[in-house]
Amino acid sequence: MNKVKTMKTIICLFAKPPLAGMTKSRLAKTIGSTAAAELSAAMLKDIITQCMAVMDTEIFIAYPPQSTPDDFSTVHKTGLNYIVQQGNNLGERMANIFQTFLVAKQANKVIIIGSDCITTSTASITQALAKLTDFPVVIGPARDGGYVLVGQSMFNPGMFTNIDWGSGKVLDQTTVLLDSAQVKYYKMPSSFDIDHHEDLAELKVFLKNNSRPFTEEFLNGMILL
Repeated sequence: MNKVKTMKTIICLFAKPPLAGMTKSRLAKTIGSTAAAELSAAMLKDIITQCMAVMDTEIFIAYPPQSTPDDFSTVHKTGLNYIVQQGNNLGERMANIFQTFLVAKQANKVIIIGSDCITTSTASITQALAKLTDFPVVIGPARDGGYVLVGQSMFNPGMFTNIDWGSGKVLDQTTVLLDSAQVKYYKMPSSFDIDHHEDLAELKVFLKNNSRPFTEEFLNGMILL
């Protein structure tokens, strides 16, 4: 009798190494490259903690091709997997991740999360995965016009083409593509990520009601605002 292969659920964190000069360049202009890297590491550790509490999933860190898994030694936890990002822009890199796992039938649900999307929680990931049962695409909008999370249960590379990555048009352009292709998607409540100095004020407000111990410890040790 042939053994039935169980399909996996993948959570993939897109992350730059939390090393000075290699992450958070816009924030580094005001708080310095070392502090920016330390904040990046703290947020990544908190997000990994949230991801690891989601049941029956495998967690990957997708890292840039010029980096190695060793660059993440300060945030490493047992149970993490690593995969290199491939592509000329963010859209190609995300599409390649979905293709790797979905087309090859290595997984039936895949979610990509940005490593600076600190509001991402066990509950929000669980909700996104649940919605992927009924929708082929799930998007977690960011207030700056991008998104903090994107998931697929059916490979759809077209949603990542001809997008002005890094602009405030990303979400709108993506949903237009999905609507044009008549692809159903679920839009989650909007959130924020940490890119600019002014985002730190919103981060402090968020931490008053949400436990992110590594990030909170870092902020308590610095006068940033």
